[in-house]
Amino acid sequence: MYSFNFGILGTTIGGEETYGSWEYLPEEAWPTTRSIADAPEQPAELQIAFERGLPVAYEQLSGPAVDVAGLGIGVPGYDVLAALNRIGAEHGVGRGIHTGQTIMGIVGRLGFEAPGMLILIAAHRELERLTLTNAQQTTKATLGATFGDMLHEGRYYDPVLTDIRALLDSSQQRVTGEVRIRLHKGNVIALGCRSPHSLLEAGRRLGSTYGHGSTLWTGPEARAFAHIYATAGVLARSTAED
Repeated sequence: MYSFNFGILGTTIGGEETYGSWEYLPEEAWPTTRSIADAPEQPAELQIAFERGLPVAYEQLSGPAVDVAGLGIGVPGYDVLAALNRIGAEHGVGRGIHTGQTIMGIVGRLGFEAPGMLILIAAHRELERLTLTNAQQTTKATLGATFGDMLHEGRYYDPVLTDIRALLDSSQQRVTGEVRIRLHKGNVIALGCRSPHSLLEAGRRLGSTYGHGSTLWTGPEARAFAHIYATAGVLARSTAED
């Protein structure tokens, strides 16, 4: 016997195997996703569009057709997620086991199916890498984890969540563009992305292409920068040698 909690974000699964930490759920415990063995041999390629960090549309470019009729409710983000849940499930995407702790320190373990969310996370992460600075990405990841933990603990009305939400919302202002994704036998592969706010294209316009060359600086300038940038490490190393 298994218990299921169904929702647009995914499905959680509980049963005898999840009461301990060693066993994996059997095939019959997964209600919506195909096994990798039963997933189509032909991959599916999708194009997902984002505006300010939110998914607004998708298009299936190739692969076996999946019936998604009747899943939408007229809300773009919901409709995209509902369709991706169905398409991803057909390709064996989205299964996993989560082990976590409650606020009291009690450890719990659940199976889950979340094909649509895992597809969107992969696509959104790829677009963020193209449009956000390293500092934005690392700060967002740290505060995002804090935000999730506090929500899980039921601390929704703590003012710090409003503060974190403001930063997260601000970080998404340039996360607009399209991402190509391949689904194949349980895998979600980001094939490419493009954005009007691409930092890669900004560098190319200014004369810098990673791995090829740059006209933004000269050789002597690069050596001088490396010398200055290494100063803190050189100072620390010199004290250790003393």
